[in-house]
Amino acid sequence: MHLKADRVALILRSRREELDMTQADLAKRLGWVKSHSMFVSNIENCKVQIPTRKVKKVVDALDLDIEDIIEAMVDDYRACLIDELLDKSDKYKTYKKVVLERKRLKAKDQLKQLEDQIKELD
Repeated sequence: MHLKADRVALILRSRREELDMTQADLAKRLGWVKSHSMFVSNIENCKVQIPTRKVKKVVDALDLDIEDIIEAMVDDYRACLIDELLDKSDKYKTYKKVVLERKRLKAKDQLKQLEDQIKELD
C-alpha cells in the first residue's frame, strides 16, 4: 500500500508559506544539503512520504504541533485504507460478475444439451 499523504503535505506547505520560507529555506533549516529542497517539493506534492524518522525534525523546523501532524498522518492512512478497500470491493464485484456470467453460460450450454437429448428421444 502506498500512503498518499495529502493532509500532511498541505499542512507542511501551508505552514512553510505562512513563514515566508522557500523549499530551499526549509531544507537549509533542516540541515539538509541544497539538493534536498527537491525532496521537500516531493513531500509537498505527495510524490514521497516524509520518513517517520524526519517527522519530528520537520515539525520543529516549522514550529508545528506534533499532534496535528500525527492526526493528519492517521487521517491520510485511513483514507488510503478506504481507497484500497473500495478498489478491492470493485475488483470483487467484477470477479463476481465474471463468475456469474460463466455459470450462466455453462447453464445455458447444459440446457441446450438437454434440449438436444430430448429431441433425440422424440
